[in-house]
Amino acid sequence: KMFLGYNYLFVGKTNEGKTLLEEIRHLTFDHAVSRETTPEDFLEGRTNAEGIQTIFLHVDETRTSILEKQEKLKKILKKYPHFRDGVLHLAITQLQLAQAGDALQTLYQYHELDPSNPTVEYYLSIVLLERLKCQKAWEHLKIAERLTNQRDHYPEALKGLRHHLRKLYPDPKDQVLKSSL
Repeated sequence: KMFLGYNYLFVGKTNEGKTLLEEIRHLTFDHAVSRETTPEDFLEGRTNAEGIQTIFLHVDETRTSILEKQEKLKKILKKYPHFRDGVLHLAITQLQLAQAGDALQTLYQYHELDPSNPTVEYYLSIVLLERLKCQKAWEHLKIAERLTNQRDHYPEALKGLRHHLRKLYPDPKDQVLKSSL
């Protein structure tokens, strides 16, 4: 229903699209860790059909292609700064272009809009770890783990990140426990 709703929006059948998106607005799909935010953002006026099309733009992994998508996302976000998937996709293009500092700011922008996306928390943890801000990396890893655990999901990516982070900087919570013994 979601993609059919989007297609209706793309061909100008806005009422039909809105009706379908309204039906799935608050659903978390089977096997998904978090709910889709774009239907809600569209229905709440935080994006338009062009914004939705922009997040689905194909990127062929060349710098030029990624930059084109990034510029289109920036244009949409100037008009709709609270479009969550737009913010996330902008951060992804920044990571693809090795713009880690910009990506960190963009991921924090998303976190301020909605702290319930485990993918954003995972990316925040990775970027913070790369910048050797290990304590902050732990904070966002734990948020990602808590959010995924709520759906009985235990991703290998989070386990691997936890293992890697533990080697570089032990969990601050573990340090408190050791010092109290």
